[in-house]
Amino acid sequence: MDCKYTRVTSKTDQKLTDDLLGNVDDINVPITEENLEIMALVDGGANFSSLDQTFCVENKIPYVKYGDPETIILADTDVNDYIYGNTEPLTIFYISKTYTAQLDVMRLNRYRGLTKDFAIA
Repeated sequence: MDCKYTRVTSKTDQKLTDDLLGNVDDINVPITEENLEIMALVDGGANFSSLDQTFCVENKIPYVKYGDPETIILADTDVNDYIYGNTEPLTIFYISKTYTAQLDVMRLNRYRGLTKDFAIA
């Protein structure tokens, strides 16, 4: 096992670039949701919180599908998006606090190259 001093001194200086950080306008935070550690995108301008539909399926997070998806208009584009359903109340841990929230289920990666599984408003 390397000691901390060896790890720190052997690091090379890495120049921070937009590619390294992703979208510099994004605020991402680590959270634990239903015992899954994920990165969440914080969107202070949004009026809802959502989970990615594929993420729900892959991680067996149950959600209730709407008969017809609800249409929403994204704030920074003229694009319509859809809410396909919502989850039961889920347990979310963030900075030693526990929250319970019911989340909308959407396809979060369809626009802007969004790769986050969870978006908080």
